[in-house]
Amino acid sequence: MWINSARNTENRPTPDPDTPGTNERRSSCSAFFYACLLAGLLISPGLRAETRPCKSRQFDEMVAVRYVIDGDTLNLQDGRNIRLIGIDTPEVGHHQRSAQPYADLARQQLVNSLPGDTRIGLIYDTESKDKYGRRLAHGFLPDGTNLQALQLSKGLATTLPIPPSLKFVNCYQQQQRLARQQQLGIWTLREYQALELDRTSKLPTGRARIRARVQRISDSKSAVWINLDGPLALRINKRDLKYFSRLDLYKLKGKMLEVQGWVYYRKGQARISLRHPVQLIIEPG
Repeated sequence: MWINSARNTENRPTPDPDTPGTNERRSSCSAFFYACLLAGLLISPGLRAETRPCKSRQFDEMVAVRYVIDGDTLNLQDGRNIRLIGIDTPEVGHHQRSAQPYADLARQQLVNSLPGDTRIGLIYDTESKDKYGRRLAHGFLPDGTNLQALQLSKGLATTLPIPPSLKFVNCYQQQQRLARQQQLGIWTLREYQALELDRTSKLPTGRARIRARVQRISDSKSAVWINLDGPLALRINKRDLKYFSRLDLYKLKGKMLEVQGWVYYRKGQARISLRHPVQLIIEPG
């Protein structure tokens, strides 16, 4: 097994061309989701990240790893590239660009995790390939240890929910939450802390974690929009609303949110696409 420095291309959201509407409608969903979401945050900081809930002994396929490309991508002996779905690790250096902090450590951690014979188990999710032609899978050591959960538990990755492939999404979110509480790995870096947004903020494109208050919720033909303090709108495509079915979106007005996602610009407006509720933390009050 050898290590190749290759680009970690993220599954970034594709900007949608439509524009927020102004026709506010009440959702019929229950506000019970608030209690569930907030209860999940009240985990003692002393708890250790535990990969056991993400374990499995039933695999769709056993494969031989040829080398590790980066912290979330493997190359197999048969030539296929496997993208470990549900997480995102910092980008390794490429095209004369320096590696992001913890990128090389995330890759080396994945190398060190693999068994001597480099064979691992794969579980496929709803979608089998990404737009780059890589196979998407959840990876497991022979003893059932989940490779994604391992990276998250050490603070070397963030969650990246890509509906409809959500088999381990809640477990992965738990690993991230605990690593963040313990300030492990990337969670010691300023760029991974929540940015306090105000009306004068200018957001750079790319991965972001932002804290701001909800000002307005509205509908357009294809999306629900959550407008925050400052120049940022959260977009939920209506095809993804089923994942938010336990959350009354209109009761978010006036709430403080912390959102994790990818900032992009459309018509001069900063936006983040929300694909799943794990991207949100709703603060009490």
